[in-house]
Amino acid sequence: MNAILPPPRLTAASGRDRDRMARLRAFLKDHDIRYPDIAEQLKPIEGKPLSLQRVHGMLCRNAYMEKTFRDRLLDLGFPEDVLPPEKPVARFPGLTAGRDERRDAATA
Repeated sequence: MNAILPPPRLTAASGRDRDRMARLRAFLKDHDIRYPDIAEQLKPIEGKPLSLQRVHGMLCRNAYMEKTFRDRLLDLGFPEDVLPPEKPVARFPGLTAGRDERRDAATA
């Protein structure tokens, strides 16, 4: 009897992400940096210690990184090419237009 399996999780990293992760691992190893060290350095941003899972997730998952954390890691000397890209900021057209522009567009 064939069981219905859930769809596979998308965990396979693209070639670019695998290359970035290899560079990140090499950088961390070359500088004796561990995830607890990174968590300690990022603590002042949020005012409390970050979990190791959160630090690992920020650096290793195939997603974007918050600007404040990315900027702090760059200040600490991390090369830009080992960090995930910065999280883009949503630009809603209705919020970027001035009130007068919206009012003019509504009356036109």
